[in-house]
Amino acid sequence: MENASKALLIAGAILIVILLIAVGMLVYSQSRGAIDTGVAQMSSAEINMFNAQFTKFEGKQTKATAKMLLETIVDNNSTNKNSPERTVRTRVLYRTEPGRFTAVGRRFK
Repeated sequence: MENASKALLIAGAILIVILLIAVGMLVYSQSRGAIDTGVAQMSSAEINMFNAQFTKFEGKQTKATAKMLLETIVDNNSTNKNSPERTVRTRVLYRTEPGRFTAVGRRFK
């Protein structure tokens, strides 16, 4: 009888350990989802911050603001020369005569 009670205690202890492991895995998987969501939001915020330096130049611009844009692009590309996904390619249109435009595409470095 004594051996049977010890066996039941051991079996109960094993079941409790299995239950604790299952709860630990559940908590880990839920926290991992929250961490992944946070990282995705951080990446989205980082993208918005990067784009903000260029979106102020959207639309038709004067010569002075176009020059500021090109300087911003040159600064950005020199800062991020080792990150090709952060370099900016441009296409500049200028009027050669009324109604005709010439395009100049260049990667500023």
